[in-house]
Amino acid sequence: MLLAPAINQCFKLKEFYPLYGVQENKYQLLADSLNGNENYFNGTWQRLKSYQLQENLLIRNPMIKIRNQIEFSMFEKINAEHLYYYGNQFYRFYCVDYHEGVLFRGEEQINNKVKKLKSIAKVMGDSIPIITIMAPSKIHLHKEFLPSYNTKKTELSNYRHIKKTLEINNMHCLDFNQWFINIKDTCVVPLMGSGGVHWSRYGSTLAMDSLVSYLNVITGKNYIHPNWKLAPINDTCYHDNDAVKVSNLLFPPFDKKIRGVEYLDSNGKNKKIKALIISDSFFDVISHYGLREKIFTTDTKYDYYYGTQIGLTKHCEHILLPELNEFIWSVDCIILMSDIVNLENYSWGFIEQAHQELVLE
Repeated sequence: MLLAPAINQCFKLKEFYPLYGVQENKYQLLADSLNGNENYFNGTWQRLKSYQLQENLLIRNPMIKIRNQIEFSMFEKINAEHLYYYGNQFYRFYCVDYHEGVLFRGEEQINNKVKKLKSIAKVMGDSIPIITIMAPSKIHLHKEFLPSYNTKKTELSNYRHIKKTLEINNMHCLDFNQWFINIKDTCVVPLMGSGGVHWSRYGSTLAMDSLVSYLNVITGKNYIHPNWKLAPINDTCYHDNDAVKVSNLLFPPFDKKIRGVEYLDSNGKNKKIKALIISDSFFDVISHYGLREKIFTTDTKYDYYYGTQIGLTKHCEHILLPELNEFIWSVDCIILMSDIVNLENYSWGFIEQAHQELVLE
């Protein structure tokens, strides 16, 4: 058993890729803190070498994957934090008995937040609409496989109360979660991959095409629709299988129904959307795989969790607030996008800051 990794490395019998989602750097942290002053007699040298061996032992990664595979195959158990497996679908939620009401922020807090958003929208005017996009959740899209305690429905949830409050205040809201539920049985390609927790490229393309249609209606302008076609063969990207990858299985399951999307040049002369987009990782699927540049301008800003700007090249920069405050007056729209779970932190502070800057100044 101890010679197996050396034999494998010499003869390339099986390629063992690094573990996903595992960020163990105890060795480097201890080495930095000791700054070359480790000592055999006080035990710091032994601890340093122990961490180094643990994190670099060749047998470690394949043995972890073998253990994970055995437990997954025999008991459908996943040894990755916040990930669960039911009915051939991978799910992500933050406690085993999670349901809609677990992270509810309360009616008063949500009402105050939407009230501030309405004040901001009044200052911005109808020419710069603020659109809330609710991304789909597997907890709703494939709830038929989940235990009953995960599917408990309550009006006292961030998702339902934010949506209701936005509607009461005549604010723009696109609920792609409910729309995906309505159309999933008519789609030949999955809207969300069985091994992922984000929408597929196909699902995100349908959503962004609908966003363009919605903007054209409420602004009276003609923004360009994405020109696309399904790839002829099965093709998965990282976000289609992100939960599977983090599970670190020796033989990960493969969603044979997933198809890629090929984005084509558009012949029309309609303009692209210049936007400020504040989103969680659901916008990564749009940004990383070619759709972003087809419908958004190159100077569109994507602020990940309203803390980091991510460009077309995936290069990340810290957000510059004075520059951002000036930028919002030049955009065609402001988009607040979040999946159901992250609605706990709806807008990630943008509403509060924009209210402070624009309404109370």
